[in-house]
Amino acid sequence: MSAELELVSDGSGLAVVGAEDAIEQFMLDLDLVSAESRSLAHVAMDGAHSVSGFGGLALQAGGQIAAESGRWLKLTEQSAAKVRQFGLQATKANPAISHAMIGKPGDVQSWIQVVSSPFALVTNPAALASIGTMMAQRELQRSIDELRDYLAQIDKKVDDILRAQKDGVLAGMIGVSLLVDDAITIRDEVGRVPEITWSKIQGGAATIASTQAYAVRQLDGLADGLEAEQDLGHLVKATQHVRISVAEWLAVIARSVQVQDAIDVLELDRVADANPEELNRHRVGLRRTRQKRLEVIGGACGELVGRMNDASNRANQKVLFNPFVSPKVVGASNDVVGAVLEFERSLGLVSEAETAEARRWLAAVVDTRDQTFESGQDAIGAARRRSAQAVGKTGDLRDKALDAGAASVARASEATSKFFDGLADRARRRQGTRDNPRVD
Repeated sequence: MSAELELVSDGSGLAVVGAEDAIEQFMLDLDLVSAESRSLAHVAMDGAHSVSGFGGLALQAGGQIAAESGRWLKLTEQSAAKVRQFGLQATKANPAISHAMIGKPGDVQSWIQVVSSPFALVTNPAALASIGTMMAQRELQRSIDELRDYLAQIDKKVDDILRAQKDGVLAGMIGVSLLVDDAITIRDEVGRVPEITWSKIQGGAATIASTQAYAVRQLDGLADGLEAEQDLGHLVKATQHVRISVAEWLAVIARSVQVQDAIDVLELDRVADANPEELNRHRVGLRRTRQKRLEVIGGACGELVGRMNDASNRANQKVLFNPFVSPKVVGASNDVVGAVLEFERSLGLVSEAETAEARRWLAAVVDTRDQTFESGQDAIGAARRRSAQAVGKTGDLRDKALDAGAASVARASEATSKFFDGLADRARRRQGTRDNPRVD
């Protein structure tokens, strides 16, 4: 074999371990060059510092990462399909981790599975646990970066929002964030998380959880406030309130997830340093608790989107009767749904493609409403012009035009609601798959 690589997957990401030139050729052959990837042996916690060490994780991996190199790739549906051909098998030591050894024979432009070397990672449970943990840290760091970009994009000063709150739990997240930043700085300097440093931040997770739960309840409250509103005037006020408030609470949740992810990265380092025999089980436990938190957040977002769509449907059905008020509800609803979708994308709850498709559906409903309004007004005008020849029939023609227009908008709104329901179902299935990963 001219080159050999080891593939390790936890269902969410893929670690490719071997010589650097072989890794580059593998990614080129499988058309993964454009895939999101990071060095497996380095992590940049704050975007400015980069360290290796991981509390000895690289050494626990048999020195293989240090002696060769490794890349972590985020698995998408497309890249997972490409990797599946190599038949990754669940490992005995850790069924949640799949492994394969591949090689490239001579000049043949393909990679094939080969017999595992006695020095392969799969033969060393400690090394496999370390690789799995490093992969988990890459995934967490990816989330941290995504949320940083999201918060910068929405241009919300999260700390200002928190300071404006009288609730001490919300304000407390600022202090925890500062302590986590300090811990990251120390970790970058010494390559590990000392006990005294960990003792300063380990209690902060409770504050972050309380903040997150509070903000999620605020989303639930916004959704509940829309359900009972049937009067179009009141519905306008309610949707405008949601439009203003939702961005702030999404920003608070995003910041809480970001800080919690940073704590989890540090916690994995701490466990690797203090209790390496518990590393694998601890990694799996952290992953499951994170998934549960995301499911709660996703559920609140889905409920809010559903209520906003319901409000939009009610307003759309009255567009011909209230041509100036109804669009305000629909506009607010679309803004809120768009904001929630962007937030869910930053958390990995929906994909880029799903976000773009959802926005097209929202735009399509607006177009249908506008066209229906124009057609309805034209029909009403025609009915009035024919009133001289059809006395007493003007009202009937007008009502038929209104009924037809309302039905057209209702059908478009119903289709949109079904789309978003399907989107929520796919997100839930995706979360379930990540919680029980398989690549083979």
